Amino acid sequence: SGDVGYDELIHGSPTGLSKDFTRFLDCLGWPIQVETHSGYLGQLGKDICETTPYYADRNTEVIFHVPYLMRPPGPDVPLIRDHQLITHFRSVISTDQVAVVWMEERERMSNLLPLIDQGVIVYILIHPLGGDSAGGLFWIRIMIPNTHTNAGMARLTANPLMIGPLADGMLVSRHALGNLVRNTAISADKACRQVMDSYTEPSATRARYIQDVLQTHLPDEPETVSEFYRTMFTT
Repeated sequence: SGDVGYDELIHGSPTGLSKDFTRFLDCLGWPIQVETHSGYLGQLGKDICETTPYYADRNTEVIFHVPYLMRPPGPDVPLIRDHQLITHFRSVISTDQVAVVWMEERERMSNLLPLIDQGVIVYILIHPLGGDSAGGLFWIRIMIPNTHTNAGMARLTANPLMIGPLADGMLVSRHALGNLVRNTAISADKACRQVMDSYTEPSATRARYIQDVLQTHLPDEPETVSEFYRTMFTT
């Protein structure tokens, strides 16, 4: 929420999580049990997280780092472990390039963002309008801070339509919020990688690996990939 402090991020508001926020988490993906999940975990482990939203389709696999859910299994988190939880939280999000930030109070945005790792490139900010209403609207901000000054970030800033389907300043209904935010976060992460000078298209990476296999397993390199497969799988 917009209240400032790592204790607020880890333990939540003293008044509890809003219904809109819990509905939003449910719409981001389906909850998985970290201990038994066999898919992508994004540096999460059962010692610091019991459950978290997860989504996958044939092209994408994504897991969401929710500070409030980063706690050991059990009903309570002892205050003595706050420092350890914060350390785990910062370690887990250290490679995240996109942050989805829920703001109950828009005025506190400037105080909340510095708590998030400075490696974040794109912020997707969500502010509920009109209180905790089932049919409410949500104001969206998409921010790319100027702390990143390399050429790739300049290209991303100059071409904000690389990120979507949400755009800065949009109003979104509760029913569409989870799906649109998830797709925008996936799009933003892909855009962050594409503008990097070191980025290589997956097809080029795959072709390089195939070429490595060719050179490793055959003394005489075949003329075509189809010839290679025929040689490898025929008896």
